[in-house]
Amino acid sequence: MILLLYYVFINLFLFAKMGVDKYKAVHHKWRIPEASLYVTAFLGGALGGFLGMFVFRHKIRKPKFYLMFTLALLIHLFLIHNYISLFASVSLFVNH
Repeated sequence: MILLLYYVFINLFLFAKMGVDKYKAVHHKWRIPEASLYVTAFLGGALGGFLGMFVFRHKIRKPKFYLMFTLALLIHLFLIHNYISLFASVSLFVNH
């Protein structure tokens, strides 16, 4: 449950950061560093990043964002898969 809440929070956070950065870009204000967006994606927010790209039409012409967000998403899918597999094997082991 905590893991699910974490992923919801981090994805909403990156989605919001993408929206704020788009707003700042349009209004010629100080921008959020791209590295900050990448780090948030690698902390688990890649889906929120993708959603923010398309909802706000922000960074959609930058191939590096597609690459980095995809890589971050694949890493987290791998980690979640392994976590679930480990949890399932431990619970099977404990129940017998």
